[in-house]
Amino acid sequence: RRLSVQLLADVDEPRATTALERALRDVDASVRAQALDGLAAAPGRIEAETFLPLLDDPDPAVAASAAAAVSTGPHTAQAARVRR
Repeated sequence: RRLSVQLLADVDEPRATTALERALRDVDASVRAQALDGLAAAPGRIEAETFLPLLDDPDPAVAASAAAAVSTGPHTAQAARVRR
């Protein structure tokens, strides 16, 4: 599943984005992390709010990646609006 998510991250199409968003809820933390990285790397692909539930992820690496995604990079402005 992780490899599939990694490959989907390079596909700029709505169905790929939907699959990546679904992967954010995968039982495997490495799949969640890969999906998060793929979505965070593409500005405008999804809203920053999508990453917010991952801030409480049981895997510390996933939670840290989510925090980085909402606090730096292309999602910073969106995250600031969400926190207000």
